[in-house]
Amino acid sequence: MASAGHYKVIIERDDNDSWYAELAEERRCHTWGRTLAAVRGHIREAAALWFEVEPEQLDLSEEVQLPRAARLAVEHARQRRESAARAAEESARATRDAARLLVTEEGFSLRDAGELLGLSHQRVQQLMATAQGRTETYPQHREQPRLAIAEPRADYSTRRRRARPRS
Repeated sequence: MASAGHYKVIIERDDNDSWYAELAEERRCHTWGRTLAAVRGHIREAAALWFEVEPEQLDLSEEVQLPRAARLAVEHARQRRESAARAAEESARATRDAARLLVTEEGFSLRDAGELLGLSHQRVQQLMATAQGRTETYPQHREQPRLAIAEPRADYSTRRRRARPRS
């Protein structure tokens, strides 16, 4: 029985809109499938039979050959998704930091912090637990900080509300 190794799989579309796969190291080991997923499974089985090993023992790397426009579109989409994932991670980190600051350092309630951040108070509670490295929930009922009452503006007392005319 031959030992399993690393093999390169070349996959391309044929004229019948099916996928054709072959091993670069052994062109006589090849197969086809109607879908990309199917041809991946078929080439693994074919290579395992060819080299007389279990399919799980094979280390296969793929090279999917596409027309230039399709390849560029796929690469562009992948780059955008990776960029979006990085932005989402940064956004999540900033939101978690803002929630922690609002609730623990500034003394805002979970509801007020949620209102400011555009989140539910439950989500703020989850962010607080994550920021503190805990999985339990943040206490729902706690003493609210006392708010300082500022002096009214000088022109406040002289301003009166006008009644709206009824239509």
